[in-house]
Amino acid sequence: MQPRPPDVSIVIPCRNHAAEVAHCLQSLHVQEFDGAVEIIVVDAGRDDAVLAAAGPYPSVRVVRSGTPL
Repeated sequence: MQPRPPDVSIVIPCRNHAAEVAHCLQSLHVQEFDGAVEIIVVDAGRDDAVLAAAGPYPSVRVVRSGTPL
């Protein structure tokens, strides 16, 4: 059985701002929504702190971009 496709996709573009990303993810985590949600962080920086900020949220996908946003 394939996983259910998301009802909502949230894309968070960033460049190194791990503290802001962590705050954003925390805010999204406490929202109440009955549908399937997909959260993608697109990081155009080189700071691994963004990966650490997403760490507590295993459903969040982090995509590293080689070019500035």
